[in-house]
Amino acid sequence: MVEKFVGIYDARAIEMDLHMVVVQKKQRVNDRFIMDILVESGELSQQELIGINKFQQHLKVIMLSDITDLRGTRILQNIREDENRRSSRFLFSYQEPEPKWKTWWIKKACPILQKQILFEIY
Repeated sequence: MVEKFVGIYDARAIEMDLHMVVVQKKQRVNDRFIMDILVESGELSQQELIGINKFQQHLKVIMLSDITDLRGTRILQNIREDENRRSSRFLFSYQEPEPKWKTWWIKKACPILQKQILFEIY
């Protein structure tokens, strides 16, 4: 799925310069990349995926475990409200969020991600 999302960037003639390969280890059993879940859902447009990805970078989150409670059963309220209280060992480029990115994150991405969490539990 990451390849599909990278293809979106290719279509926009955006270049990415990767200096090293980083493999994010799963923090929990059944942990998944947020963007993989959203792309696979098929519920978001290309423009929404790009905006949500930028908002995700603004929050400095990558994996589902980055946005859920310790039991992995629900999305943290502060994440829904545009605040990440956790730190990351990764360096994220600064992303000044556009209002529509936040709206897409709250109204579209979070419900899709919450459905995935419930699916993994049951």
